[in-house]
Amino acid sequence: RIAARDSKSGRIGSAVQWIEIPNLAQNNFAVSSLFLSESAPASQGKWIIKPDRRFAKTGRLKFQVFVYNADQSAGTPVVHLQLELRREGQVLVQTPASPIETKGVTDLGRIPVVGDFPLADFQPGRYELKLTFTDQKKKSSVSREAEFTIK
Repeated sequence: RIAARDSKSGRIGSAVQWIEIPNLAQNNFAVSSLFLSESAPASQGKWIIKPDRRFAKTGRLKFQVFVYNADQSAGTPVVHLQLELRREGQVLVQTPASPIETKGVTDLGRIPVVGDFPLADFQPGRYELKLTFTDQKKKSSVSREAEFTIK
């Protein structure tokens, strides 16, 4: 939980969000909490964290997670990601499961996954983003979901 006060205007705001901390000591395949941010056209490539998860239709939505404990027993882990975007329970977008890139990752026990997409093609309203990760070697899957609003 976080609260802030703007010293110039006196406006006060707060946000509450649960974060998930996986138990990595058990060496289970796991994924961190799903974090969302936005890049607006006028922001010159800067990403803005939006605790209220309300994003402008003219912006881009960025998601970030970490994949933990993927099987490295036979070399590089093989983890696939499938993205699903829903509105009112209806699937609008579903990508095929595809491998996540690990090139350049120095700690394969903690693989960062980042992606983004434009919001211009979607109508204002509430949406659900679901990311499903599958460790192809362990034959194990884990998902993270987040709701957000396009205004």
